[in-house]
Amino acid sequence: MADLVAASLAAGFIAAAGNIINDYYDFEIDKINRPDRPLVSGEISKRTAIKYYITLNGLGFFFAGYVSLSVLAIVLITASLLFIYSSKLKRIPFAGNLLVAFLTGFVFIYAGIAAGNAAGGVIPFFFAFIINLVRELIKDIEDYEGDSVYKIKTMPIVKGIPFTKKIVSTLILLLIISSPLPFFFFNYNFEFLLLILFLIDLPLVNIFIRLKSDSLDYRRLSSQLKTLMILGLGILIVGVL
Repeated sequence: MADLVAASLAAGFIAAAGNIINDYYDFEIDKINRPDRPLVSGEISKRTAIKYYITLNGLGFFFAGYVSLSVLAIVLITASLLFIYSSKLKRIPFAGNLLVAFLTGFVFIYAGIAAGNAAGGVIPFFFAFIINLVRELIKDIEDYEGDSVYKIKTMPIVKGIPFTKKIVSTLILLLIISSPLPFFFFNYNFEFLLLILFLIDLPLVNIFIRLKSDSLDYRRLSSQLKTLMILGLGILIVGVL
């Protein structure tokens, strides 16, 4: 139990540090896209943000090392990738989106490794990966104005918003089609099937239809996808009880 708590704390600290370094590198862009962020609004200084970043990473490494060397190695690699993403990779179309979605999904493989059952995290990984990739692309559309000013080469900037929405629609369709598969092939219970169909798939169908509109509130849509991700992961837990 102590190992799981330590592994969770490590993941939480590294994720928080990743958010800080992302805001640090997005300082100028967030003046347009997200003026309410702590750095841009002046709540904390850049110098203080870096101190928090170093401290949180240090705590993450400490708790990961308490669990095992393999968990520490994963955390070190993750922290490095988050730094590379913020400083370089997010400027490369789609590559940054893929990395963030992968790392979000990998949390469940990581939890499985910490608990001694990596295979148990595969299905949550797939769900979290796809829905986060959708959310990342939606956020890029939301940030189109600021990204275009600073010539950030996101998918909407390079390929256009209509093309990006087609990719998003395809990913949502993939998620809807694949969502019942754990019931049919991996012994998830019937409650899982009912909950996933009504609480996840129906809202996803609604989003799929709304994407055809030219007047979407992308920030609200991004929040809705975040809610669906959290709810979906809870349903996955119910499915194996």
